[in-house]
Amino acid sequence: MYKYSVLMSVYFKDDADNLRLAIDSMLNQTVKPEQYVVVEDGKLTSELNTVIDEYENQYPELFTIVKIAQNKGLANALNEGIKVCRNELVARMDADDISYSNRLEVQLGELLRRDLDLIGCNIVRFTENKILDFSNYPTSTKAINKSIMYTSVIAHPTWLIRRDVFNRVGLYRDFYSCEDYDFLLRSRKKEIKMGNVKDVLLKYKVNQFS
Repeated sequence: MYKYSVLMSVYFKDDADNLRLAIDSMLNQTVKPEQYVVVEDGKLTSELNTVIDEYENQYPELFTIVKIAQNKGLANALNEGIKVCRNELVARMDADDISYSNRLEVQLGELLRRDLDLIGCNIVRFTENKILDFSNYPTSTKAINKSIMYTSVIAHPTWLIRRDVFNRVGLYRDFYSCEDYDFLLRSRKKEIKMGNVKDVLLKYKVNQFS
């Protein structure tokens, strides 16, 4: 099975308990990561630093910590993280979501079987108190290319992407809250082969006040 790097950005508004759940969900994958890149996007709270330090000390060969002095947003943080990813495949993960334990096993299998460059999966959106809804994203490259002209249909924290795609498409551009959609639109123009797994493989945390 192919090796992969996890890419996660953390900033001061993230919750330490949620971060721990997110990291654990990736460490407990049935196909485990070879590298876990955590980008500290600006100064963090002491609680967040404590969590990151614990994992770095426990898994020194696994975790790669990138520290950015000043918060400059998700696009910049991910671009800095991509530079230190050492594997051909990169799995995105957010600091407040939870991946199902078989997420990467299923995505890796489908990416290789279908010879894709980027693959996502369906998600369940939730708050602290309840399940909100389940996504129903298109799965084929053809259907995604059609739908993506109107809305983003590959959830950003579910991406499993070949690192070479960033060479072909370019890095993230600084479009606040839609840097992923911009990247997908550019990927379409470059004829990047994109897909989704039909299974729900990630719990997507929604801010109750948003």
